[in-house]
Amino acid sequence: QFREFVKATGYVTYAESSGQGGWMASRASSYGLRKAEFNWSSPGYPVADDLPVTMVTYEDAVAFCEWLSQREGAPYRLPTEAEWEYCCRAGSNEFYGFPRKFIDDHVWYLSNAGPSMTPRPVATRQPNAWHLFDMAGNVREWCLDWYSDVAYENDAESHPAGPETGTLRVIRGGSFMDLDDFFRASFRGSMQPQQVLGNQGFRVVT
Repeated sequence: QFREFVKATGYVTYAESSGQGGWMASRASSYGLRKAEFNWSSPGYPVADDLPVTMVTYEDAVAFCEWLSQREGAPYRLPTEAEWEYCCRAGSNEFYGFPRKFIDDHVWYLSNAGPSMTPRPVATRQPNAWHLFDMAGNVREWCLDWYSDVAYENDAESHPAGPETGTLRVIRGGSFMDLDDFFRASFRGSMQPQQVLGNQGFRVVT
């Protein structure tokens, strides 16, 4: 889908336009190895149509959503952090959005990723109770919100959308290089909007 977007628009991602490329994860760090040639179409591992796109910034993800909205005539965007967690929980109030003892069946993470620190094809683990795949594991995902340590202290009756300004964007979900705790439904992360990583992707809502 991202390839289709680039082909249709001629869009150039930040990894390409900056000339800096992105970071390919290692077992030790998201910032394992950086090369100028690493980008969404050449992330340091063979790409395929069934893999999640990586090496995209927050702005790259938003640009895709804007293009998809125009093409489909419907408002596509990144999920808010609250929407993401709601879908991850899938009606459950447990710590995890899946049966914890069956984590290997639901999540691509450090313990079952093997020696290759790369994404796996989407929907190759079990979905959650709402039949959503890869809410936990495989690649982390951009959310719409600016990040705030105290976002959860703000009262909101419905659809909280985080602070109006900030320096970091929310990321959720954990990835193939993370440990068990990263896959709690409430686990929060943040990242500079222009960061380019091989374990960071996104999903859209409408």
